[in-house]
Amino acid sequence: MRHIQVEILARGEENGVLAARGTIRVQYNARRIFESLCDPEENKRIFDNCASVNFRQLIHEDQVKKTRLFEVSKTGQWNLLGIPINFESTVLAMEDWKKYEISFKLKKQGAMKHMSGFWRIVPVSQDESIVLFYNEAVPFIRIPSIFKVFAGRLIQEMAVSLLEDLRSASKRWQKEEAEGIRHHFNAIEPGSTEAAEEHLPQAIES
Repeated sequence: MRHIQVEILARGEENGVLAARGTIRVQYNARRIFESLCDPEENKRIFDNCASVNFRQLIHEDQVKKTRLFEVSKTGQWNLLGIPINFESTVLAMEDWKKYEISFKLKKQGAMKHMSGFWRIVPVSQDESIVLFYNEAVPFIRIPSIFKVFAGRLIQEMAVSLLEDLRSASKRWQKEEAEGIRHHFNAIEPGSTEAAEEHLPQAIES
């Protein structure tokens, strides 16, 4: 299962929904992968389709359940029939530090009327993980029946691209760590010592 597995679940036949799920086995620690996805700067470095992270605002934190809810705006860039297309999406993203899962759903309609999904990192061993990805979306413009097959191929390629980006990033981290470079991802577990320090008031200089 070292190769990427992607399954098309819907091609717009019912209510215009496009959906795909993918799986990949990665030779890297599950928590570290999860932290990288939670770090907005590293997230942008991982995925080639991310043109920019426009803002990321903490909405709610539960230190007992170890979850954090963010409102996030990104501008994505994809090639459609060789034509580059950029679009902004604003989502609510829930980090679950117990499950190593990030679930997301669209907050504001734009190119999509609906979008939701998740990333889930499953530990296999200390240095190996299975990454699960699911995404469903309803484009603002309904897809004509003649283009349903093409739409299925497109979302499959998008899912494969995201998983390939993550695998490439894990290889980069491994290479850098072998050279003595260890990244400290900007991602803090709710209820941790780092989280408590983050919420401490700043000292007032006299």
